[in-house]
Amino acid sequence: MLPPQPVAERLIQCYFDAASPTHHCVHQPTFAEECVVFWRDPNRASLQWLALLFVVIAQGTSFSMFTAPQELAGDSDVAPMERFREYRAAALWALVAGKFSSPGTSTIQPFLVYVESEFLINRTSQMTCYLLISVCVRLMLRMGLHRDPDKLANISPFDGEMRRRLWHVACQFDHLVSFHMGLPSMVYSIESDTALPRNLFDGDLSKGCHQLPPAQPDTEYTMLTYPIWKSSMCQVFGLVARQANSLTIPTYAEVQELDMRIDEIWAQVPSFMKKIVPPQGGEPISPVLVNQQFGLISLYNKSRCVLHRQYLIEPVPKPEHAYSRRICLEAAISLLDHQSLMHLATLPGGTLRATGWYISALAIHDFLLAAMIVYLVLQHGPESEKNDQEESRWLHLDPSLEQLEEKLKRSHQIWATVSQADSVFQKATDMLATMLKKIELKKQQSKGKQLAAEHQHQDQQVYLQDEDSWHNTLQSHEPLSVNSLSMTGMLCPSNSQLRDHFCVPTRQ
Repeated sequence: MLPPQPVAERLIQCYFDAASPTHHCVHQPTFAEECVVFWRDPNRASLQWLALLFVVIAQGTSFSMFTAPQELAGDSDVAPMERFREYRAAALWALVAGKFSSPGTSTIQPFLVYVESEFLINRTSQMTCYLLISVCVRLMLRMGLHRDPDKLANISPFDGEMRRRLWHVACQFDHLVSFHMGLPSMVYSIESDTALPRNLFDGDLSKGCHQLPPAQPDTEYTMLTYPIWKSSMCQVFGLVARQANSLTIPTYAEVQELDMRIDEIWAQVPSFMKKIVPPQGGEPISPVLVNQQFGLISLYNKSRCVLHRQYLIEPVPKPEHAYSRRICLEAAISLLDHQSLMHLATLPGGTLRATGWYISALAIHDFLLAAMIVYLVLQHGPESEKNDQEESRWLHLDPSLEQLEEKLKRSHQIWATVSQADSVFQKATDMLATMLKKIELKKQQSKGKQLAAEHQHQDQQVYLQDEDSWHNTLQSHEPLSVNSLSMTGMLCPSNSQLRDHFCVPTRQ
């Protein structure tokens, strides 16, 4: 079942190099030491550790399909996807045989990586992932991971730090998957005091350490930089999602309070993580860093979209909600602009050619959310102008309505391009196509109404001119004659009855 040792080691390294959301939950130096012991005597490995080994190799296989497909094809005659499924099945068997219902730290690690693999292979339907993360969170509660290790006894510094990492990654999955499903999150009702993990390099932490080393400054980029700030953003995003799914309509003060919390956390994020800056002067760029920058930017803008989108299509726009409409539209525009930026980077020769698929897989819902917001603005903007000219000035932003439509067309082109390689994106392509058709239909209807209004205006002008002509005629001192009426077409010469009626008989 296991591939040869050199192949397995390469796939394991591929998993860690990909920097997936769970890679920091497996301490790489410790795992490397355990692998050395395993290859010496495979029979001594526990079922839980075998589950971790198989699922890490499975993820490495999945990532290699995009980063090193030629090497992967030369490893075996079996199709890579079939190997991936076999490794996942072996990991699941080891979890079940190892009685995951009586969990330990060695159980949660493979369970979380398995949940991640489920998320990636079933991007269109995440019900299984939703169920799995719910089970995982309950197992963590059984182990007390919702409490900070400093408040618990007999937990080593190393184990305590790994528990923090596991808990916060599980919370991230729970928040994001629940929102995508439109269902409540489990961690909403859980009171937890588990602190965020420290900003450490893997080499700073060892299994035998007696105390944790001091954290690196926030300005120092480590493998924990992204998970730490993603967890911070996910915490407030969870509150935003909870408010959006609430059975009662929140007050605007509550919306503004969450908006302030989003901005407060975003202000604390290191500047190098908040903006994707192209390299200068041939400087090498890290695809992993770019992916992480995009992840944080996407989460920040998605939080703002979800928080403020309810004020986009009010029947009568209220002045006090103009801020929310502006922020929501700005966040949606930012998401669509970053979609275009990342797509260009994934084209042949681009920096993210080998890892761009991962961004599309995770951000498909975010891009569709942004497109829907821009679509709503385009569909309801003109009506807002008619309702209240002053309150709808939020629409007069840069870009214009025409430019917003161009952004939707560009997004549609991107989805159409990527769907040729992966049919999972075809649904997004169809949705954008439907939006654009409805926008075009409305434009045609508006144009028809405008032409009708112009014709009506012209008819009114002609009518008024005729009224003026009759008024002037009645006021003149010249008597009406048959000839004058005939000249205007009001009397037909062939109509003898009308001629006799208007003509004055001549004297004989």
